[in-house]
Amino acid sequence: MMGKSSMKTFLKLQSNSTPTIALAQEDTEMFTKLCCQLVKLLQGSLKTVLSNPEEATELDWDKRLNIVKGLASALSYMHHDRPSPIIHLDISSNNVLLDLDYEAHVSNFGTARILKLDSSNWTSFAGTFGYTTPGDLISDLWTPNGQQMLLKDVIDQCLKPQRRNKVAEQVVATTNLAFTCLHSNPQFRPTMQQVYQALTSGRPSPLPKPYSMISLGDLIGDRHEIKG
Repeated sequence: MMGKSSMKTFLKLQSNSTPTIALAQEDTEMFTKLCCQLVKLLQGSLKTVLSNPEEATELDWDKRLNIVKGLASALSYMHHDRPSPIIHLDISSNNVLLDLDYEAHVSNFGTARILKLDSSNWTSFAGTFGYTTPGDLISDLWTPNGQQMLLKDVIDQCLKPQRRNKVAEQVVATTNLAFTCLHSNPQFRPTMQQVYQALTSGRPSPLPKPYSMISLGDLIGDRHEIKG
């Protein structure tokens, strides 16, 4: 998927199968736009960028936060802005493509499903190992030692310590929002529409303590029962 707006342009859904990109043969303008979008995706996957120390350092917090917002926008569109919601089932760094502007694009719809709103929906397990629960980090979060870990020691160490208050506030707010998505009761997890709105609603609240002193326990608090 080429982001929220691009998906509206290119993505056609087969009524009885997984989503595929399809173009009407006579629509050469649309075909040209699609080709231009594909050519732009020259950075590779997010996994490829993060696996290269030099490229990972280039991917600073401003770019990473923008990638999170782009993914939330795309998933919000898939889940809430279509007549029949699309569930991807395998959002991982390998399935997030970055263009030259480091804008995120969701790819690989091989495991995706279209939900029927007028019936119950059950899907078999799908996903990439390491991105599905339970995971080591998620399992450790609810232990005393896990909650004492500092946020700065858990996030990517290839970047310099975060000193700008605005970006530090966004990193903390985004991490806190991610923890709410791990609640054991699905009814208490935010929808992707709510996630996107929270990420784009303006500057987060000021930090209650210096960024270097914020622990995972500060973010989880008593409100969250982590799904493990």
